[in-house]
Amino acid sequence: MNTEDALRIIKKSPECLVTLRADTGEILTVKNLSATASADDRMACLFNADGIGQAGVPTVSRFLGSLPVNAASLHDLVEETRRAYESMTARVKILNGWRYQSLSDLVAILESGDFPYPTTLNDRYLLFELIFDVRDTELDSALIRRLWAVADSYQVEIPEEPPAGALRLSLWRYEMRTTEFVSYWHKYLNGSLVPFLIGPCVFAGDLKVTDPIVVNDLIRLVRAQWPFGVKQRAMIALGKIGPKAGPEATRAIRDEVYDSTDLIIVQRNRVLARIETDPELWHDCNQCRRGKVIDDSSHVLVLRDCPGCYGLGLISSSC
Repeated sequence: MNTEDALRIIKKSPECLVTLRADTGEILTVKNLSATASADDRMACLFNADGIGQAGVPTVSRFLGSLPVNAASLHDLVEETRRAYESMTARVKILNGWRYQSLSDLVAILESGDFPYPTTLNDRYLLFELIFDVRDTELDSALIRRLWAVADSYQVEIPEEPPAGALRLSLWRYEMRTTEFVSYWHKYLNGSLVPFLIGPCVFAGDLKVTDPIVVNDLIRLVRAQWPFGVKQRAMIALGKIGPKAGPEATRAIRDEVYDSTDLIIVQRNRVLARIETDPELWHDCNQCRRGKVIDDSSHVLVLRDCPGCYGLGLISSSC
């Protein structure tokens, strides 16, 4: 559809939904909305936009008020859509390429802070995952020294993060430096608001921290009135800690993790079994790394809970 035809349809109603082909910016459809359209009407219109075009063709949809739209602004929308897609695909190409670059090159990016455009400093977290959760067997003492130097320089930290930062936490976990982690938690996280506990709680589980302050904060996360993803992270961390998480952990999990889906039920029950049984019955899962596997269905690196151990990284002979 050319911009003239699209503009003519847009002007027929106060508001419309425009669907464009993301890679070229071509306008595929314009759907008019009445002045009395409800939120449900808008959502239905948006969902019905799915599947427009040929299979595998990327699309993007935008709600537009018709009054300010003109030929120039519509042309700008087409160009903006096309440029955004080009930037996204270029970023994905770089991110996927990182999986095959040498770790020395990846560490060099962290050392310089010079992330190739269109990646940004925020992509450092993907680098941390790639280095420590996917390719950690390739690490050697020289690379670890370089990573510690970066962590000590704070080049990849942001002001809102506690002084440890994600890189230092990853290094503590890699070297199993539980004492430093617990000291950090006591100083900066003890009694903190929930958001500041979410990221570090994962490391508490991997380090199998038994300190009562840390464990109580993990239990507080399970009981927090936050989305399930927050409770899930804390629940898995308590499961990795095992019996030393204690009966209060199992009470919190039973109280807060409901029978919502089959997967959540199985994961919850696996965590409870881990906490309530002899730790000698459990052994490392040989299908994953600390309970995570690469999601091959994603076009970029995404880690998900291992289907064999449900994210625990441990298997029981009784399961």
